[in-house]
Amino acid sequence: PATQPDGQGGVDNIDIGSAENIEVLRGPSSALYGAAAGGVINITTESGPVEPFVEGRFSFGDYGFEKTQLKTGGQAGPLNFLMNLSHMSLDGYREQSQTENTLFNSRLNYEINDDSSLTAIINAVDSPEANDPGSLTATQVRTNPRAARDLNVRYDTGEALSQQTAGFVYRNNLAPGQELILRNYYVWRNFENSQPFLSGGVVAFQRFYLGGGAQYNWTASLLGRQNEFSMGFDIDSQRDNRQRYDNINGSKGPLSLHQLENVDSIGAFLQDVYQLHDNVSLTLGLRYDDVAFDVEDRFLADGDDSGSISFNEFSPSAALLWSPVDSINIYGRIATSFETPTTTEFANPTGAGGFNTALKPQTATNYEIGIKGGLSNKVHYEISLYTMDVSDELLPFEVPAFPTKVFYRNAGKSTRNGLETSVTIGLLPELSTTLTYTYSDFNFDRYSTTSGTFDGNTIPGIPQHQFYAEIAYKHPGGFYLYWDVQAVSRLFADDANSATNPAYVVSDLRFGYDGVFGNWKLSPFLGFNNLFDKSYNGNVRL
Repeated sequence: PATQPDGQGGVDNIDIGSAENIEVLRGPSSALYGAAAGGVINITTESGPVEPFVEGRFSFGDYGFEKTQLKTGGQAGPLNFLMNLSHMSLDGYREQSQTENTLFNSRLNYEINDDSSLTAIINAVDSPEANDPGSLTATQVRTNPRAARDLNVRYDTGEALSQQTAGFVYRNNLAPGQELILRNYYVWRNFENSQPFLSGGVVAFQRFYLGGGAQYNWTASLLGRQNEFSMGFDIDSQRDNRQRYDNINGSKGPLSLHQLENVDSIGAFLQDVYQLHDNVSLTLGLRYDDVAFDVEDRFLADGDDSGSISFNEFSPSAALLWSPVDSINIYGRIATSFETPTTTEFANPTGAGGFNTALKPQTATNYEIGIKGGLSNKVHYEISLYTMDVSDELLPFEVPAFPTKVFYRNAGKSTRNGLETSVTIGLLPELSTTLTYTYSDFNFDRYSTTSGTFDGNTIPGIPQHQFYAEIAYKHPGGFYLYWDVQAVSRLFADDANSATNPAYVVSDLRFGYDGVFGNWKLSPFLGFNNLFDKSYNGNVRL
């Protein structure tokens, strides 16, 4: 999992260059994917083809962008392999935003016999530089949007990390209709981050986390109807050795915090899909999670901030699917999610070590109805309408003593209502268009802080309207062209809804040629991002 035992999701080691497909599951999916799964992005590493290949790719562009990639894969007897190595460097649009990383990803699958296989994922990333230009005020952006914040330059802010991952999945078809899946993984991560303030402004930790689990799938007839049953468990453990040092104008100063942070989680789940009728199925799921946090203070000059805290929760879900014809699927779903604060979100706003004991886990119940399907082979559509009741939503805030450092607190209650639609139309065999629209009406129902009461206000950081359109042309001779447009409405940048980020529309164009010459394939391409040179803020700090 790219999600760590404490609930943090990392993207440093995700290798898009070797992704076979990316599946997005909207809404709570806690039964199979864990307590914090308010949504799932499932990325599958591609397998090697039967015929071995070697591929080289070089891309370059504005703002010092360069990326080199080398990939190989194939089949050698019972072993299927895919390995990808890439290096990327970027100066960045803004000052103090240089970044560099090297990424290796591999997938090895060994067919033990006709009924069992072992898959291994070996992954490593080294990012010695990822500078942070910080946030600017609206006035500063209008004056010079490419500038870095003065404090970020003074304290030389940014981060460096290295991470190595090894994961294994064993599958065994025990009998017709019965499958056993065993998984096990290990991750080593070293991280250092310089922040734009003096006291404790340099964060460093050495993290090791590991886990495993088992899942049993049984497909059979029950009361004369098809039934698919799954059960299993997950066990995960995280160990952090965390230090904080004073940041003396970009140099590491004296130690100001040292603590060992441990996170242990245990989860058990059940899920059953029962065919009530030829075209109606019922899905029921239940998950139980127990997550424990423990801190051992090793810096006792300011007192002992050791402590522990734990959370546990049941997360049930139910869904009904009706397919009146093969090309139409109508569904309804009720699902719950349970999200504990992460070790980062637990940071104490007083500046001391230990936990922010005032924080509670966030819980939510999601109600969703939708329809998806196709009209012939040329039109595919999807419409989803949902409402989500959230209690103790985890929200970021800042304190003057630690400028730009983010802490977290709970909002009492909030409601999220939304509509998501998409349609893909095959206009011609070579020409298709995709249109998507998202409407988000997210509001605080009950939320008060020392700054005021925000009941009824819109939750900041989320635009109410988002629209995306793409036209794709692929000629049989190898030429292709993609043109897309994204429109985003204004959004609020604070709880009081007094600061806003303006709406914007951006467009991208990309075209290229795929030519095959014997055993060789050549694919030159050219892309223009922000084709019409619009000014917009793609990242807004709340």
